[in-house]
Amino acid sequence: MIPLSDKDLAFWRTEVKQARQKREDVSTTYGWEENLKRYGPKPVRNEMGAANADVNIGADFRDVERKKAALFYDRPDVSLDVTQDREVAPAGPQMPQPLMLSTLTSWHQEMLNELLGPQHANVKPTVLKALFNCLCPSGVGPVSVGYQVTMKTIPTPSPMMDEMGQPMMEPLSLEETIASVLGGPPPLPVPMMEMVDVETPIEERWFISEFSPKALLIPASFRSTDFQRASWLGKDWRKPLSQVKREYQLPKDWTAGRADDESKPYFDDQTPAVSEDDAGDPYISGVEITYRTQLRTDKEVHPDAMRQLVLVDGKDEPLVHRDSPYQDFTETGEMTEDSLRGFVDRPLILRDLSDSAWIPSDCSMTAQLTKELDKFRTDSVRQRANSRRVILFDASKIDPTVKDKIENGQIGTFIPVMEGSLMQGKDAIMQEIAQPSLGRETFMAQDIIERDREQILGIGANQTGVATKGRKTATEQSIVQRNSEARFEQERQRVLEWYLDVVAAFDTLVIRY
Repeated sequence: MIPLSDKDLAFWRTEVKQARQKREDVSTTYGWEENLKRYGPKPVRNEMGAANADVNIGADFRDVERKKAALFYDRPDVSLDVTQDREVAPAGPQMPQPLMLSTLTSWHQEMLNELLGPQHANVKPTVLKALFNCLCPSGVGPVSVGYQVTMKTIPTPSPMMDEMGQPMMEPLSLEETIASVLGGPPPLPVPMMEMVDVETPIEERWFISEFSPKALLIPASFRSTDFQRASWLGKDWRKPLSQVKREYQLPKDWTAGRADDESKPYFDDQTPAVSEDDAGDPYISGVEITYRTQLRTDKEVHPDAMRQLVLVDGKDEPLVHRDSPYQDFTETGEMTEDSLRGFVDRPLILRDLSDSAWIPSDCSMTAQLTKELDKFRTDSVRQRANSRRVILFDASKIDPTVKDKIENGQIGTFIPVMEGSLMQGKDAIMQEIAQPSLGRETFMAQDIIERDREQILGIGANQTGVATKGRKTATEQSIVQRNSEARFEQERQRVLEWYLDVVAAFDTLVIRY
């Protein structure tokens, strides 16, 4: 633990508070929760238990899933190249040929792809979740890279040491002493052993994990999407008390303030949570920050040196404040080659917005148009449901029994009326009221909105796998496809560059541990 002054602690509390407020303002402005509700609508029922008649045409679901598949269809195999081959180990009795760097690299490449696969880090679902967060709710898809090891205390035999730090040997038996005096072979020394508790790793894993954009913390004053240039990055967390004690090796009697139920680092799914009192394991909340060491020190340090800070709500002192466990430095201050450069949190961004670290998602960009389309369809359904014929009739000229038969469709061709009623014409007895209908301009407006959405997203009917209406020339179809692929390719290359950056950080930890 590195000591943290009251002034520094107050600084970080203020930074976290401002970052949380900035994130809340952005989520409200861009409608993060509304975007998710349009993607996966849930039926809302009134007091009578009937579901509402609002229609969701699934436009956000259609477009998000299409772009997600186009930007990251499958996990690519990572290739490692050797720019200059050299001998790593010389030839010997067990290895007739010297071990070359190219051979070692090919082995490491096979292992790396295996660790990225479904049996270990399972990186493909993580990337798809990050893409979903970029396209649907928030415009940013945060992930974390790290290494975890589970230790267990195991009694292990160990040599006993004397005051000089040398192993203590078992005394010779009488037979061994006599044999040695008579010129026999000297007995082999046997060290004295004792049982010592040793911390032994029983499980280790390298991970690339996605977390909610509502947990991501970016400095409120930071105005760029190049997050590796930020002074710090962090995330909110909410965990059971027992898990926090185990992860940070805390004493059994350690306690902290309970988590604030009104502020959770994830989207509200509107499902009732298990009572923490009934579970017997209360949740606590906090924040984990990785910041550049030079931010809060006057000493000359490496510009990429990082520190880890973990704060818990309801506790004044930090839970963790230490140099990054993923970095080492030489005596001259240079970073070792197996050290992780940059932050452990590496958010995905598909585009940039001037002077802003937060950008709107695709669903935020098309939110107004999508809601208007849903309203058009809802009004159309309600009109069809209410388009019943309304007829006025003169009750003095039609018998009530006849009126009931007409409503129930039981009357024949002849309808009896009062004597002399037809002298003023049939319209004097019954008159149908005209019903309003949706004009052609309404459906034309829907076509315009659909076209606007396609132009914003760069997705047309052909890109979604649906044939367009009307005839198109081969030249026009080729132009549309080429421009659509150019838009997708630009975003696909951005996803690929981010993926390689995340894999490089992951690989650094694989080599390190």
